Amino acid sequence: VTEAGADDELIVKTSSADPSGTTLQLEDDSKSDWYNVLTFDLDTDDSVNDIELTTIVLTVYTPYATSTYGLLVDDAELVIDGVTIDDVTVSTTTSATTTLTFDVDGDVTIDAGDRVAAELNLKFKALAPEFEGATVQAEVTSAQADLIEAEGADDLAGGQLSGAAQGDSHTLRTAGVNVPFAAYEIEGGGVHFTWVTPPNDVAVAATLTTSRRTDALSIPL
Repeated sequence: VTEAGADDELIVKTSSADPSGTTLQLEDDSKSDWYNVLTFDLDTDDSVNDIELTTIVLTVYTPYATSTYGLLVDDAELVIDGVTIDDVTVSTTTSATTTLTFDVDGDVTIDAGDRVAAELNLKFKALAPEFEGATVQAEVTSAQADLIEAEGADDLAGGQLSGAAQGDSHTLRTAGVNVPFAAYEIEGGGVHFTWVTPPNDVAVAATLTTSRRTDALSIPL
């Protein structure tokens, strides 16, 4: 005899829509817009019944010097399959590792066999000078996947909850850009850098004379 709902499950998976690590442009005198820092998928896979979500738990890291979640982040929201969840409990604002618990409260139901995206968006406070270059990263650990509260024919538990997803690290700045250089060489009296992905713009200290190309940056010595 197979118990009703025995095949129901919810799996946290990495998403192809997860944003690559980048520099987030903040202000030094006002709050930012919303930035998507992590996108993961919720997959009901072999479930026979639709899965109703109650609670989602994840972690945000802000590991830079003396920065903490409370000094950098103003607000958080989770958008699941287009539904915005803004009822969130923050475990601590005085640490660089913070747990966010989103109260979905049945507002999202995933059809059996469907896979939907969940987007963690953060709004940042005005960035203090000492936190230029701070980073933020988010993930759903395997332990947090086990903490998800969801219901199919019955409450999901044990092996019915699984998976994990980790986002890239994003850099916070009010000016300038972090550029991944593929190579550099000393040539013609200067240092010549070639980057992996050409940025839209490059900010260099005003005391430097530079030649700007779409694929490289040369700084005379």
